[in-house]
Amino acid sequence: MENQKIDKTIRRTIKSAFAQIGYSDAMISSDVHFAGKAGNSFFADLVAYSGSLRKDTDTAVISVKGTDNTDEVKHDKDIVPFLAIATPVIILAEYRKTPHTDGLRLLITGLNKTDMATGGKVEGNVIPLSRFEEYLKDHQEQFTPRRLERAKWHAEQLSLFDICPNLIGEAYQIAENELVNRFERGVRDILAENPEEYKRDIIRAAIAILAARILRDRLRKKWPTSDGVIHFLEYARAFLPGHFKISDIIAKRLDPLLIKYLNDTLDFSQVSIDIVGKFYESAFVTKETRDQWGIHYTPSLLAKTLLRRMPIEEIPPDKRILADPTCGSGSLLAAGYERLADASYRRLSDDERHQTLINSIFGNDKDQFAVEIARMTLMLFHPPHKNNWKINRLDAEGNSFKSKWINQIGTRPNIIVANPPFGEKGGGTQHPNVRRARNQPDRSALILKQCLDILPDGGLLGIILTETILDQQLVKPDRDEILRSCQILEQWSVPIGWF
Repeated sequence: MENQKIDKTIRRTIKSAFAQIGYSDAMISSDVHFAGKAGNSFFADLVAYSGSLRKDTDTAVISVKGTDNTDEVKHDKDIVPFLAIATPVIILAEYRKTPHTDGLRLLITGLNKTDMATGGKVEGNVIPLSRFEEYLKDHQEQFTPRRLERAKWHAEQLSLFDICPNLIGEAYQIAENELVNRFERGVRDILAENPEEYKRDIIRAAIAILAARILRDRLRKKWPTSDGVIHFLEYARAFLPGHFKISDIIAKRLDPLLIKYLNDTLDFSQVSIDIVGKFYESAFVTKETRDQWGIHYTPSLLAKTLLRRMPIEEIPPDKRILADPTCGSGSLLAAGYERLADASYRRLSDDERHQTLINSIFGNDKDQFAVEIARMTLMLFHPPHKNNWKINRLDAEGNSFKSKWINQIGTRPNIIVANPPFGEKGGGTQHPNVRRARNQPDRSALILKQCLDILPDGGLLGIILTETILDQQLVKPDRDEILRSCQILEQWSVPIGWF
């Protein structure tokens, strides 16, 4: 891919055309860098996203890149790198007039893995830059933010050109291979070189360093990594005072992680919420450690689907209070933020909307480590704003949880979402499809009962539960209470592959 960039005039023309089909300036970023295969860094001159709240691999839908000649674009060199950001549509824009043409041209094509039938030549529509706005208007239904988001997440093909049927999966695989596995190797090496007594502090510090590293790229800062952790985190703390606190002893032990595994050769700006979750999981190295410390993650597709199916619009905007009593790493809270923002507050500025939303969203987890990770997740979710999310540390299985939580947050939530830990009380987590013996109570049943007790009349509950809730004899009183006092709007099974 050429490294020359398209000039400001061409960018303005393209952005103006995007605006005609629903892409505001806030939905478009310039000079977007991302990590591709083999850890190589690539960039797009422009990337259009499906929304303005969060701009990363999950929401990127159109990439624009400069090229010398649209007739000479090659699939492997010019198209395949964009699998790492998974934009269904790629636009190659000539940055200078080629001989025997009337002016600058664009090649508009779909993102797919192979183009064997054409010998590597890219199939697509070549049009003059001067006709780009007209072209988009003529095919508006193919290029709107929502249409391309569906193509990306749900493998819906476009009529104009073919796209890879599993774009988001391809992007996640690249990120996992090139970024997550690299981070896990670094943490594993450091844990192997240090006494067991430092394990928890090292993992906590590794996650904080990773969050600061992602934050740096999201903000497009130049905080140096080569001087070590102590110096690097000074920049992060200056941006977010009160966060990224690590003792000097632990920080020095983690210098190799930053300098060798998270150095300046990589770009983390476009990593998605799911990949952030993968990073956090990898820091624990083993599933047993993750379960022991109470860390669990809800995939963003599941979180978004759950929130989208809840009729939040039936509650007046100024009355919507959303909460997650077992928030884990915070993915349901992030999805709730997007859902509430999409349902209301569109006329407010970003700062006003953010402040309104975080005053309406509350999280809780009994594990201090999970609380810290949730705050990190939400900080990276919307980094330009203050990290003043309200996340408490209470035991959702405790007898006095309701009164303590309502007292701490100062209100009673009327929208509750939850993916509670599964298994016996005091035990680890399990997949929700795993059936348990009939004489073993399930923790998720207890948390379901707590949620129903907290929820006021007319409130909404979206919760992920084990299948044993449907037939376990010990849970029959809870089922009877649900049938007596609740209206079940939907019930659906979660495929095993979602966890």
